[in-house]
Amino acid sequence: MGIQMLNQVFRVSIEGSLPVQGQWVNVVHFKQIAALSGVLFDDMADLGLAIETFLLSFWQDVMADSCSIDRVVIRTLTDPPQGVQRAVTLTGNNTGVALPPQVAALILLNADFLGRSFQGRLYTPPNAVSAWANTGWVGTAYGLLGDLAQALVDFPTATDEAWQTVVWSEKLAAANPVTSKFVIRDARTQRRRTVGRGS
Repeated sequence: MGIQMLNQVFRVSIEGSLPVQGQWVNVVHFKQIAALSGVLFDDMADLGLAIETFLLSFWQDVMADSCSIDRVVIRTLTDPPQGVQRAVTLTGNNTGVALPPQVAALILLNADFLGRSFQGRLYTPPNAVSAWANTGWVGTAYGLLGDLAQALVDFPTATDEAWQTVVWSEKLAAANPVTSKFVIRDARTQRRRTVGRGS
């Protein structure tokens, strides 16, 4: 029996390159909430196109121009996983020297419940040094981070209610819709991440 696409949850890795060497990755989970083609790989390809069309420009707005977005990788949460990859060639929109990759903006994506299982964390790729001041992200940069966070909340509307951004809990094996967001004003030092190991 094939995989049922409706209500299927997909792990999406948005992956890119850093200015000197290395890679960055953000992981977001999406749930299919409408019946589409009924063919797994076609539906995953449609999700990849929707992400490139609607979301990636918001990522570009919070990145230094020396950082790039190279691919969008979509996988099922089944065992074994099945997946597709969409190659892109995009760079950040902010001119200037990039901040170190360990200094990142933190976006919290929240479901309608309390607890860590209902909160997603997204550490954005390096922004330009000019986006940061001693008091935190400068006004324009902070606003653009908010735009990225809101775009993730608004993803169902942007996709004609086909896809929904969710917080996936491994512990509960459950996906809960993202209903609100919050951008931390100051920079956060994230632990080192590599492709395939989280956002």
